[in-house]
Amino acid sequence: MNKEKLNLWHQKEQYGITGWDFSYLDGRWQSELLPWNYWKLVLSYLKSDMQLLDMGTGGGELLKMIL
Repeated sequence: MNKEKLNLWHQKEQYGITGWDFSYLDGRWQSELLPWNYWKLVLSYLKSDMQLLDMGTGGGELLKMIL
C-alpha cells in the first residue's frame, strides 16, 4: 500500500463506525437496486410445514411478516 493511501486510511480510521450510526458515510457511498428480491426468494422455498430460523439477517422483521 502506498504512503498516500495509508495516510488517508489512518485519517478515516479515527472516525470509527460504532453501532448503527453511519452518518459519517453520508454523501460518501452509492447504492443500487439488487437484481434479486429476498422476499420472493424466501417465499419460493417456503413450504407450509417448514419452520424458519433467522440467523444473522438483522432484526428478523421480514421473516416475522411471513409467519
